[in-house]
Amino acid sequence: MKVAMLAPDESYEKGISTYAIKLIEAIKEEGISIESVKYKNRKLFSLLRVIPNLKGYDVIHIHHENRLFGIIDGIWFMPFITLLRIFSRAKIIMTFHTVHTRDEQLFSLHPFLNFLKRNFTHPLNYIFANLFADKFIVMAPFLKEKLSQASPIKKEKIVFIPPGINFNTPKFDKSKSKEELNLKGFVYLIIGTLGQNKGVDLILTQAKKIGKTILIAGNLGGSKQGYAEELQDYVKKNGLNKIVRLDLMNEIPSKSPPLWWKYFSAADLILLPYRVTTTSGIFIDAMSSERPVVSSNLDYFREISKNYGCIKIAKKVEDYPKVIKEALKQHKFMEKEARRFKRLNDISLVGMKHKELYKEVINQDKSLLKKRLT
Repeated sequence: MKVAMLAPDESYEKGISTYAIKLIEAIKEEGISIESVKYKNRKLFSLLRVIPNLKGYDVIHIHHENRLFGIIDGIWFMPFITLLRIFSRAKIIMTFHTVHTRDEQLFSLHPFLNFLKRNFTHPLNYIFANLFADKFIVMAPFLKEKLSQASPIKKEKIVFIPPGINFNTPKFDKSKSKEELNLKGFVYLIIGTLGQNKGVDLILTQAKKIGKTILIAGNLGGSKQGYAEELQDYVKKNGLNKIVRLDLMNEIPSKSPPLWWKYFSAADLILLPYRVTTTSGIFIDAMSSERPVVSSNLDYFREISKNYGCIKIAKKVEDYPKVIKEALKQHKFMEKEARRFKRLNDISLVGMKHKELYKEVINQDKSLLKKRLT
């Protein structure tokens, strides 16, 4: 069996590309011949150029997120998968990193772009995916229902495989990390790309009640234009400089030096006040670092909270100060639960599940042929 995994180049997109690299390593450990095929996200010609390189594979595994396939979410996906199907007879598996419904809140700068995404590119992505792909992976159980309702894809074609936790995440002493980062006392970390959908501004409205230090480590490279400046202005105008610290940079390095993981090591709690999300790579990194989480009241987080005590939910914005205090009181238990989540979602187990799925789609044709002959 020969597998190709298609994901964006790491220099253009960090979260999904890094996850794909770790997943490939785990799948190789299962004895599967799998290769990485990369493209520059949002670039049509980069996508088209990889098609000749995808010949000769038994399975092509595509990591899909609408924004990766065009400035207007997903606009280049339709011609890409159509041409791929023409030039390759491989089985196609897709991992949906996001699932959009028509009534979902979108955060484009122009309302017309929201209209195009909601009524054109998002629905068409699902239609073309259903036409040409054989199986679909979602990373949370509730997404099976959501995807089947938002698209013509039948539930039987959708498989739940959780995102894998990497056990080789760099770990640093909390006290030393705080000292190196010039931090004292409790640290509540918000990290990653900044945008309205991440809800950082919601936490700032409660900053005085939460107390210091709210550390916002922002990756400006992928952030929405102007949002970081709005946060800076809010902090300044409301006299929050002693409570909120903004560390803004084009890219937070995860290697040499591993500043990304230093932030996690220094944190007592990770805050995820998202307005919308399907899954969260930051949550996975929090579990990998064994750090408890306080989040917004979204399906993804609620589903996790039913089975694990590593996360607490703020049902409304005004609840964050109270919920954060509760999390600090139960900190040791929440850390223990984070370790349990990490153990049960080890990326090696996830690699094994991918191997089983690849074998299943390849054997489907053999089973069908056998039935026709008998």
